[in-house]
Amino acid sequence: MESASIERLVKSRAYSTKAALARLNIRTLQDALEFLPFRYEDRTNVVAIAKLDFDIDSVIIGTVTSVSSRKSKRGVLMIQARIKDKSGTTTALWFNQRYLLKTLREYDEITLYGVRKRIPSLQNPFIVKGIIAKPEICPIYRRTAGISQATIRSVINRAVDEIDDIPDLLPAKISKQLKLPNRKSALLRAHRPEAMEDLQIAQQLLGAEELLLLALRAERSRLERLAKRRPTLAIDTTFLQNFVQKLPFALTDSQRKAAWEILNDLQQPYPMNRLLYGEVGSGKTAVAAIVAAALLQNGKRVAVLCPTLSLAEQQFRVLSAVLNQFNYRVGLSSSTESKNKQAPIIVGTHALLKAHYGFDMVIIDEQHRFGVDQRQFLLKTNPNCDVLMMSATPIPRSFAQTLLRHLDITYLSQRPLHQKPVVTKIFSENQRSTIEKEIAKRLENREPGYVVCPRINETTELIDQMLDDKKSVQSEVKRLAKVFPSARIGEIHGQADSAKNTKTLERFRQSEIDILVATTIIEIGIDNPDATWILIENADHFGLSTLHQLRGRVGRGAKGSICYVANTGTTDSSAKRLLAFSQITNGLELSEIDLELRGPGELTGFSQSGEIALRYASWNDKELLETIFALARKIMHDSLEMYPLLQKQLKSDGEQSTI
Repeated sequence: MESASIERLVKSRAYSTKAALARLNIRTLQDALEFLPFRYEDRTNVVAIAKLDFDIDSVIIGTVTSVSSRKSKRGVLMIQARIKDKSGTTTALWFNQRYLLKTLREYDEITLYGVRKRIPSLQNPFIVKGIIAKPEICPIYRRTAGISQATIRSVINRAVDEIDDIPDLLPAKISKQLKLPNRKSALLRAHRPEAMEDLQIAQQLLGAEELLLLALRAERSRLERLAKRRPTLAIDTTFLQNFVQKLPFALTDSQRKAAWEILNDLQQPYPMNRLLYGEVGSGKTAVAAIVAAALLQNGKRVAVLCPTLSLAEQQFRVLSAVLNQFNYRVGLSSSTESKNKQAPIIVGTHALLKAHYGFDMVIIDEQHRFGVDQRQFLLKTNPNCDVLMMSATPIPRSFAQTLLRHLDITYLSQRPLHQKPVVTKIFSENQRSTIEKEIAKRLENREPGYVVCPRINETTELIDQMLDDKKSVQSEVKRLAKVFPSARIGEIHGQADSAKNTKTLERFRQSEIDILVATTIIEIGIDNPDATWILIENADHFGLSTLHQLRGRVGRGAKGSICYVANTGTTDSSAKRLLAFSQITNGLELSEIDLELRGPGELTGFSQSGEIALRYASWNDKELLETIFALARKIMHDSLEMYPLLQKQLKSDGEQSTI
């Protein structure tokens, strides 16, 4: 039943609805059943109008006594209805929902779910989130353009109606140990909840299944790699010493140790699969250049895979400057540009995935930005190549020991000797003028910098403005032009054309732009040694690892640098996180704190980074992780054939093996 097409459940719907479901990866009944709500709305809190509190989601039941509409100064249509119950009267408010003028009628009894807001000019209205049939716990699903919440809920309800016996993926012993229900019960409760905890129970079950499959793939990948054989690499220490001497900077002890650790690995009889972790600006590229030179000297071919065109072009320039001294040409392959296709080392973006090169080693820069399937696709055409993945995204050591057993990990613990520590300063809105005076002085000294915003566009919806104060690139470009009238301001973000972003970044590097306003797109691949300051707006909205990456954009030259952190948070948790960020510069230590302070599924920099994308599980349950990964090792040791359902599942997704 689970693999049956979803088609018959939506056959009366428009093609656009089917297309929207496909974009949500809902194509079968099983997809629909496993498409869990991302949250519940507790619509059971029925409150008398006279007792409504501010900013608390509530349900009111009353009679419509009048309906009117008007437009705000921004042109937003506001529909107002007076609602009366035995205790009193309130104004219900909707935004831009013109159809309600035909459906809201005087004297009708109505049940509304919403929140009372403190807006005196609008009589402290009850802002309506929905007209509901009855008080209940309501599942809320992630959606996409072309499909409403109601339609998704309707389709999933039809799928739930057809639930029959669903086989359990977890071995019964593990389910009992983890106190988890069977699959049928968990899915039914998730979509038709009777308690707020029902979603969590379903997530725990599917999360345990997800982790088990992940662990089995990792263990299978490790065993397969150790069983392979390839020629070992001959290391010419005299050549490498000469190579290091010609580098334009002195290596740190940490870089020397990391390079030697990787080179030793290349002398093993099986392919290397190693992660090089280093702080932002710690010199991972220099280590990669040494390793690449050793392969080139052995007549091997090397690919350097980068997630963005700007990073690929940067790595192309850096590696060319170093390797050309030894007559090794460097090629570039992207969707827009191609140079030296026959070179022994090719730097490229996703275009490398489509090209038919034969590589002996693949170096994956900022590897968390690539999906497992993308990396695996490249390895399919180069099955026995060595893999070196590089990342500045801190992964807690405690998790690395458990989750990444299929990888060997090398740590870079030092920053280049010429770089100075970055000062971090937290400020509140009433201190902004002081901060902007400091920035003005840096601009006078021709020191460019960054301003980072959590969103791209300025919201025009009145309701969004009242409930959401996140700053946008769009609004800050306008505001900063007034604050710093002589400054040259540029902007980059994910919605802009990539060629335009590349040009803007090049102008920033060439000192033609003083302030670069951006989203977190600058988190990787942006290197301007002249930049000495960065201001992160709404910093409490970002995880510690993301903040750490952003801070790494400055302090890359010899001048002292500063990271300004705008705190708009109101919780103790956000205050603790930002305080930790201001006091700690070690990324691994910050990642452990992030893990401790943030809730399930909120760890930024690993679970959300793409390294191993989790749909249901969380990385912050170490006990569960250890239990599941130990089970995976036992299953692979005993024989996967003893678990036919798991074997079938792994066979069906074999193309997505973890590497």
